[in-house]
Amino acid sequence: MAFPQTPLAIKAEFYLNGAWVDVTSRVRLENDVVITRGASSEQFALSAQQCQFTLNNRDGLYSNRNPNSIYYGKIGRNTPFRIGVTGTGTFLALPGWRAASIRTADKAVLDITGDIDIRADFRMEPNTWLVGNRQSFVLAAKYRFTASNNRSWFLAVSEQGYLQYRWSTNGTAFTTVTSTAAIAAATLNSRMAVRVTHDVDNGAAGNTVTFYTSDTIAGTWTALGSAVVTAGTTSIFSSSADLEVGSYDDDLSDPVNGIGVPPCRYYAMELRSGIAGTLVAKMDATAQAAGAVSWSDGLGTPNTWTCSGEAFVTATDYRFWGQLPKLPTKWDTSGRDIYMPVTGSSYLQQLTQGNKPLKSAMFRYVTRELTSIEGYWPFEDGSNAEMAAAGVTGGQAAAVNNVSFGVASDLAASAGTCTIDGTTSYIKGFCTNLGTGGSAENFMILFKYPAALGAEVVLATIYTTGTVTRWEVRVTTTGFRLVAKDGDGTSVLDATTAYGAGISPTAWLGIQLKVTVSGGTITGTLSWYNVSTVSSGFYADAVSGSFAGSLGRFKSFTITNSGGGQTGLQVAHAVITRQSAPMVAGSNVFHAATAWATEYAGQRWDRLLTEESIPHLVIGAKGNAFGSILGDSQQMGPQSVARLVDLLQECADADRAMMFERRNWFGLVLRLRRALHNQISPTLDYSTAVFSNELTPTPDDSTIRNDVTVSRPLGASAQATRTVGPLNTSRPTVDPQGVGTYDVPLTRNVYQDSQLPFLAQYEVQLGTIDQDRYPSVQVNLARNVFVASSTLTTAASGLDVGNPFTITNLPAGLPPDAIELLILGITERLQNKGWVIDWNTAPYDPYRVIDMTASTLARSRMASGDLSGSYTTLAADITSSATSFTVTGTGKLWGTAGGNFPLDIMIGGERITLSAISGASYPQTFTVSARSVNGVVKAHVTGDKVQIADIGYMTLGAR
Repeated sequence: MAFPQTPLAIKAEFYLNGAWVDVTSRVRLENDVVITRGASSEQFALSAQQCQFTLNNRDGLYSNRNPNSIYYGKIGRNTPFRIGVTGTGTFLALPGWRAASIRTADKAVLDITGDIDIRADFRMEPNTWLVGNRQSFVLAAKYRFTASNNRSWFLAVSEQGYLQYRWSTNGTAFTTVTSTAAIAAATLNSRMAVRVTHDVDNGAAGNTVTFYTSDTIAGTWTALGSAVVTAGTTSIFSSSADLEVGSYDDDLSDPVNGIGVPPCRYYAMELRSGIAGTLVAKMDATAQAAGAVSWSDGLGTPNTWTCSGEAFVTATDYRFWGQLPKLPTKWDTSGRDIYMPVTGSSYLQQLTQGNKPLKSAMFRYVTRELTSIEGYWPFEDGSNAEMAAAGVTGGQAAAVNNVSFGVASDLAASAGTCTIDGTTSYIKGFCTNLGTGGSAENFMILFKYPAALGAEVVLATIYTTGTVTRWEVRVTTTGFRLVAKDGDGTSVLDATTAYGAGISPTAWLGIQLKVTVSGGTITGTLSWYNVSTVSSGFYADAVSGSFAGSLGRFKSFTITNSGGGQTGLQVAHAVITRQSAPMVAGSNVFHAATAWATEYAGQRWDRLLTEESIPHLVIGAKGNAFGSILGDSQQMGPQSVARLVDLLQECADADRAMMFERRNWFGLVLRLRRALHNQISPTLDYSTAVFSNELTPTPDDSTIRNDVTVSRPLGASAQATRTVGPLNTSRPTVDPQGVGTYDVPLTRNVYQDSQLPFLAQYEVQLGTIDQDRYPSVQVNLARNVFVASSTLTTAASGLDVGNPFTITNLPAGLPPDAIELLILGITERLQNKGWVIDWNTAPYDPYRVIDMTASTLARSRMASGDLSGSYTTLAADITSSATSFTVTGTGKLWGTAGGNFPLDIMIGGERITLSAISGASYPQTFTVSARSVNGVVKAHVTGDKVQIADIGYMTLGAR
């Protein structure tokens, strides 16, 4: 018998002694396992997930301080644990982040050069793959991108939902064929199998690629579109690349074509030599035991499949994956019943408890990305500092005199600067990690003068061993000068050039001295760039010169002000290193020195977590290239010195994205704004008793925002106000649709003031959706409707934070049309004979957005691209059965092209289907093909509003 006749197959595991240990038998199921995750409000506020359950510990096995336990001293704070529900079959779990796949080594039998047949069986996590949103993925490949002449083939799904097959004849050049039809959108959240066959010689002087789909790899194959025939016979290159499932070798270096699969369950993959020919590779996760990470496929020439990264075989649908901050022990008065009331938490809880801010952007760059540092002085010391502390372990502080620390500065990349105060001022920094040998030395510093210089000054002197004993970096009234002097004080190099466009020493500049040696020739090069802006002022290798000699090592630097010309000079982040960090446009050193301004929200969120080695996933992005792949989210302003959790939330707020935690892997998730839009929404039929609680619409004012002002740090502000239509700022006595003013100020760290009006308008759009809220919707997967349908159970249990669902066939008294809701937060109760899920929801309507780049606006179905249907009213009364009527309006005309129809509209709550619209000016005539589509039968009067039934919204960066 199955659940709920038998208990729910809960599985709980602790990570102990380097392995996952099953503790399911210790979980007391007389108490619910309660899991909460996601946000509690429509503001997407950060909220850490939790899991509560009771663990039987009568023998003290899980008491960390019990010396009689085999786990004595091994259950520390934040021990990882996970809990879920085990199903009937196994699958390969792929978490969807970097380097998670399964592969088998190259061998002769896999080097198919003729006809080939490739098949894959998988299921995506709901709405993690975004059709039309620039996200493609590779299902299987024998293809290495970066290695020359090492490409054979791969099978992928394109960003628009088409299958793609690529092959190479010589290992370098390649041909890509795309299916003529897309995969049905309705199947994208379900298990499906795909297949491609390639007949390299079709007998008609060509080659033929055919694509197929099925429900599983063992199912019946149906052609996806038409076969694609290409002129000329062909062959497939025999590469040495591994056969990989879930990505392809080095896929991160090919951002155009995807990064493997998004989070998914991968069931099987087959590779055949010949169409329906000999099976030469078979990755069948359904035949493996849970926990397997390597196995042989048992074929005639066997392949050993090995998981990489976080991939593993499991049968469990994990509902919580977190850590144990504490394991308290309790007992009854008799002392015989000993138990642990466990509250598992997540990494978010750990992050929110810390108050220590991250270091500045420039400090993090220097200490994380530069190696061979011989000396580093950030100059971020407090106002009472008496020396400039070293920025690296073992470094020596710089001696200073008559300087000021901790003075407010406009250098966003630094937490502080040092200012030269008078003629007796100096800064002297000495290297402590000189080392020996090497072919390059580099000195870098950020600086700014208070005013234009009246005479040439020596910004910094760098002392060195070798032929040159000191290098002088000079600033003239018109440019820069580089001077090198030997031990006798004789100049062996003296080169000068102008500042260049976009450069002024009265703005923050970065300058770099690079000295290299090759064949006894020393070359000194000076480069500089403007870090007060991200758009101009790069001068790489602009001043240089060479001479014969030995390089030696940089050993110290000084900044002095004996002549008074440097009074007011601010400096920050002086670095001496043997590693070159070229100051060129797009380099990380430039981005760090500008505090990563212009970085996209998704990119910054990804980068910060990558730097902190925290597992994470960005939904709505396909890669990690600065300013491109993670684009289509808002551009950020400078990264401030703040807590990591606050910087992450800042990214989410800027894009109006959702940040939460993964339930089936340890790690954080950012669902970008565009990944909230136009998702596939499973349907739940109210009339089938699918819900466990009463649906209670709550038309309250808790989420109204009709007057929003958005500011950015040190920038301007923009205000957006709803003055007409539902929930406008008028009082109800003035306008029946008015509610008065609900104003809110917001701060968003975005790059430009020009972004603010759109952000404000978007907030008003979200805050004035005229729909009822359903704060809580509950299902119990033990109900008969779920027991009878595994498809419905899979759909409901698979819904996660940020996913929508649709409710149809609502009871009498509620609006007759379907309602679509967005999940903000989830509470689950895993019980002995029940599985109860509560969804905290908000209306999904504002996330149904219009594709403004399409030739027609699909949601509005109006050829002119008009969104003004909401301004249209009836020109005369109509009866409940009228099949034609006229409308008038103040907006643009309704489209009349035949391709717009059938078109559904709404009048007074009645859904009406139109077959045509005519008229080149108002009034226009609407011809009806169906009245009372939603069961509402009524007459309408002059002035009643006429609008599109399925409204689409314009939004930030609508795609």
